Amino acid sequence: MPLMRCGKGRKGWKFGKSGRCYLGKKAREKAARQGRAIKASQARRRKK
Repeated sequence: MPLMRCGKGRKGWKFGKSGRCYLGKKAREKAARQGRAIKASQARRRKK
């Protein structure tokens, strides 16, 4: 899932459709970090 803009007039970023909406100066970096954590978690689950 890609980084997406938050809807309803909010000027923030989130990862995917159900991710947390991050607001502020480093919002995009925080959302990208959340995305990397989600992908790493999914990769660990697949190895088992």
